[in-house]
Amino acid sequence: MSRISDVVSQITESGAMSRITDGQYSPEPISSSSVKVHGSFILKNRFRHFLAGIALACLSIVNSNVTAFNQVIMCIKNETDSSEPHYPISTSEETWLQQAIGVGSLLGTFPYNYGFSKFGAKYLFGVCGFISGICAALTPLAAKHGFWWFFVVRFLQGFIFSADFSMVGLLITKWSPLNRSAFYMSLLTVFTPISSVITFSFSGPACKSSIGWPLLYYGLAVATFVIFTLWFIFYNDNPATNRYLSQEEYDLISEGKNKAEMAKQTNIPLLKIFKSPTIWTVWYNAFADIFSSFFIYAYIGRFHVHVLKFDTITAGYLAALPPAPFIFTKLIAGYINDRITCCSEKVKINVFNTIDVMGTGVFLIAIGAFPPENCWYITIFSLFMIYICMSCAGGAFYKCGHLAARQYSSFVIAMIQFLKSIALLTVPSLFALVIRNDDDLGRMERWRPAFFGLGVMMFSAGIPFYFFSTVKPLAFTKTGESSSEETTTKSKDEAQA
Repeated sequence: MSRISDVVSQITESGAMSRITDGQYSPEPISSSSVKVHGSFILKNRFRHFLAGIALACLSIVNSNVTAFNQVIMCIKNETDSSEPHYPISTSEETWLQQAIGVGSLLGTFPYNYGFSKFGAKYLFGVCGFISGICAALTPLAAKHGFWWFFVVRFLQGFIFSADFSMVGLLITKWSPLNRSAFYMSLLTVFTPISSVITFSFSGPACKSSIGWPLLYYGLAVATFVIFTLWFIFYNDNPATNRYLSQEEYDLISEGKNKAEMAKQTNIPLLKIFKSPTIWTVWYNAFADIFSSFFIYAYIGRFHVHVLKFDTITAGYLAALPPAPFIFTKLIAGYINDRITCCSEKVKINVFNTIDVMGTGVFLIAIGAFPPENCWYITIFSLFMIYICMSCAGGAFYKCGHLAARQYSSFVIAMIQFLKSIALLTVPSLFALVIRNDDDLGRMERWRPAFFGLGVMMFSAGIPFYFFSTVKPLAFTKTGESSSEETTTKSKDEAQA
């Protein structure tokens, strides 16, 4: 009976990869693996999960080093009852310090793409992590010595931050089973709310401590060094050479992949990628999703206070409540996407993208359409539902980009970081366009065009996705080594998870 159960489990979990039908992962037959590995780990056949946890910790701590500024700026400027040191920072200087992250991230995207494609992530991302920790430790000293030193440190943090999505794409390509890509994508892109929890939780106590707000940066620096030491110990760009990976687990993560996907170095066919309407559709959906979420993150608190007329404390709770379950709903959505077997992969990504992008568009339009003075509860419900809808991104355009680009998905996903940087720089422009002065903050008619515009943008991204989405490897993935019909073995029963 145990053997029958194992066989049923294998059919259920990996059958979508072994069938050659429209909308499935790979049109090529799967052959036996010639790669032999002999590693072992204390958690049998679960090392990939442990490694993903380390990667998530790395991403979260790097992002925390960037976003800590948003939590301590009031302490730095002595706008609250906090411990010293305090430094005078003007509004324009604060804006430049915010934009330094976006500028650094923009400039870093393409160099990291090239570096990861040539040298892998182990040393490049690891060194970046240690530099991020050094920058965090030096932030208090830079703030003490003046604006330009502070700006340089913030710029370096932004430059390092741009490595995150390149690493996400590369790790998923090498270490994620194809039939678990939605969950791994959801897991590794949930670092933003995790870092918010970290900085929100520790910024207040740090500002009240005898050391003051620098304590937060010192603590983040120490945590960064510890976490990236674990990265150096456990991560390898080539899973076959990792001493903690068993044969069964290697067979599982390499199933359905060709040699180019598991290779360390890959030459990126940039021109062919930029000619692909599928990839452009993925990028546009990502930009629409990120741009809308940035607008909500940045300005919904002011909307609560000035339009819905809540007091500051209530507005703070209302702004913090919807994102709270976002970490868990995103993981659950990715898990469900991978486990569904009643329909094809293309149907799944289309359904999840509809919920993520177009569902968000519906609720953005609803916020602008209903009068807040009489229907404030609809506004609060719509904001909550926006976060629920956005939880589906890992099984939507992210998954499409990974499965369509295969060994080049690190570049495709890294470009989303580039778009994220553009959104970071342009979202304030949308706010300035609709809110001209402080009097406009309380006028719903000034906010309404922003919500309607964001909703229309979401629909303009979601509709083309139906026509250009695919889960089959695109033509540019089948060049050179990737055109080989030799793919790696099917997983053994014991490694299913």
